[in-house]
Amino acid sequence: MQQASTHAGNRTPVVRRALQDEVYDAVLHMLLSGEVTPGSPLGIDALATRLGVSPTPVREALVRLEATSLVERSAMRGYRVAPPVDATQVKELFDVRLVIELAAATRAYDKREIVACALAENRPEHVRLVDELEGTSDEQSASAYAASLHRFYESDWSFHHSIANHCENRYLKEIFARLRTSFLRLQQIITVDAVSAAAALEEHDAIQKAFLEGTLADVERTVGDHVTQSRDRVLTFACKLPNPQ
Repeated sequence: MQQASTHAGNRTPVVRRALQDEVYDAVLHMLLSGEVTPGSPLGIDALATRLGVSPTPVREALVRLEATSLVERSAMRGYRVAPPVDATQVKELFDVRLVIELAAATRAYDKREIVACALAENRPEHVRLVDELEGTSDEQSASAYAASLHRFYESDWSFHHSIANHCENRYLKEIFARLRTSFLRLQQIITVDAVSAAAALEEHDAIQKAFLEGTLADVERTVGDHVTQSRDRVLTFACKLPNPQ
């Protein structure tokens, strides 16, 4: 009886976790697609009604999103969409990303053949998404474009994760994962066209080639160049970068 009870008790959290993740993904999509604008209130009851769920998973999703800085909470006003990052914050984020990615790439070089294979596996999906962005037309809805853009960012980050995943340093991996949540905020303010997406793909190819055929210096150079050029593209294609107060 005790075993059956334990087994039954183990099933419920799995279902609950699945619902939590679905609600989290739904609210995250609203934030990144522009369905809710910076500064807008995020009422728990209103979101629950909109998503057809109880307030509990919505509340839990907002707590998780607060940790990403995509939403803010105040005692008097509840949850709101966080304001967009400014140009100074973008530069600071990329400064940190450069340090972390260079450190990860340096340590992953000892497994360069494995890393090169992992990066090559990412390429077909990245190419497909570049083609998808090239096929974007003015008639497409903003939501459809945002979905394509989000898939592109996910593929892009997967490429970089393949390097960090082989750095053989648990703390670097943890820092890299936390950095991912910070970069989610950039998706609120930037657009990527097919030209810049194709440029990123070329830079990824150079990194993959450096791991496959080059020296450690080649890896460090190509990774550094890519992060720097990514930063410049973000600043160039920013929809709105308010001046810091």
